[in-house]
Amino acid sequence: MIPAVYNLPDAYRGDNYGPISLRIKDSSGAYLDFSSSQVNLHVKNKKNCAIILSWSTSDGTITIPNDTTLILNEVISCKMGMPKGIYNYDIQILKDKKITSYLMGTLSVTGDVTRLVFCDCDYNGASALRQDIDFCDMMSGFSVNRV
Repeated sequence: MIPAVYNLPDAYRGDNYGPISLRIKDSSGAYLDFSSSQVNLHVKNKKNCAIILSWSTSDGTITIPNDTTLILNEVISCKMGMPKGIYNYDIQILKDKKITSYLMGTLSVTGDVTRLVFCDCDYNGASALRQDIDFCDMMSGFSVNRV
């Protein structure tokens, strides 16, 4: 089965993104039931297929408030620093030992003009140090520091 095409809402570089609520219908028009499912969505760079954003029920970035609704939780601005462009994504659901891709499409990112960085990136088991105005760099450690 080829996934249905749905383009995610446009993003603005450096701004928070989301949350996004999704309800997906099957071919008969009934909403999919996501109970007992593992859901993953990856956004990749077309140039080198690098994952630039991801959401998953495994890490809590996707929540399922009822059986038919997926919430892609908000992404903080520090993680939305990718260059302007159009990126590909798909969403895969693992349920009853079966993997199905239900949606695919693009995420369009518009470049920002003003580049204000508030870089309190929340990474587990490491600290994010502000290196310059464009990115956060991971370093080993157990706290978050602003330099």
